[in-house]
Amino acid sequence: METSIKCVKYTLFLFNLLFSLSGLFLIITGGVVQGAYSQYLDFLGDQFFSTPVFLIIVGCIIFFVAFFGCCGAIKENHCMTLTFAILLGVIFLMEIGAGIAAYKLKGQVNDLLYNNMEQGMQNYNQTGYDGV
Repeated sequence: METSIKCVKYTLFLFNLLFSLSGLFLIITGGVVQGAYSQYLDFLGDQFFSTPVFLIIVGCIIFFVAFFGCCGAIKENHCMTLTFAILLGVIFLMEIGAGIAAYKLKGQVNDLLYNNMEQGMQNYNQTGYDGV
């Protein structure tokens, strides 16, 4: 019985370690994209988050939650494991809400992208529009 508990403990630790590394990867990717390609990211306008900032925020959340999972699993700390479970539940509810919002706003995003791309094509190779 003790061996199976250790197996579960280290499996939980390993998966949370992979999640924390993926969170760090998202933070780094968002920073690099923001630094290198920020002048080309004008297609969504000012109504929505830019993609690199969104990647950085999601990476921070994933890293934070996975950190609680790693520490709670390896130290067998009940409070950290409970915090990890509650945060996973909150993230699950947020994913459901984001899916519903994406479904409801799908038409507006398509129209916004189409209008901004058309405007970008009209401003192509004009002075003062370097990011197009």
